[in-house]
Amino acid sequence: MIAVAEMPPSTARRVRTGNHLAFDLADDVFALDAARVRDVAGPVEILPVPGKPAFFRGITNFWGSVVPIMDLRLKLDRPPAGDEREYTIMVVVAHGLDMGLLVDRVGGLFHVSDHRVRELPAFGLLARPDLAHGVVPCGDRSAILLDLDRLLHPDEWTSVPQP
Repeated sequence: MIAVAEMPPSTARRVRTGNHLAFDLADDVFALDAARVRDVAGPVEILPVPGKPAFFRGITNFWGSVVPIMDLRLKLDRPPAGDEREYTIMVVVAHGLDMGLLVDRVGGLFHVSDHRVRELPAFGLLARPDLAHGVVPCGDRSAILLDLDRLLHPDEWTSVPQP
């Protein structure tokens, strides 16, 4: 567990004040701006697409549209889960496109104020700290606030070595 209260005041990037949606990946809690989440769905058929980074699981059909699916466990260097695991897909909007994010479980909404966001601790919660705004209290735990625009930037889909 991350002790947010012990961290110095933030020099973290500014976060939009408002509701954020918490979700689990492995043993960690993450969160996204709830205004960017279009839908939450259970397991769906995912069609693999060859030649993409390992975290790119493939594409699926949502509302008659093709939606790419990213496995956030792999993207954020968390231990991979087996193919038989239960998962949830959060469909989010980034760069004007719908994108599906594979997560372990979606939690609840919580309110984030800019002044509550702290820097990520120096001990390396993320291999790529530039993908997060910072960390914030979320109930009795802490959540890493992801920066969707950086996480889902088109360069992120091509800059990772192929498996």
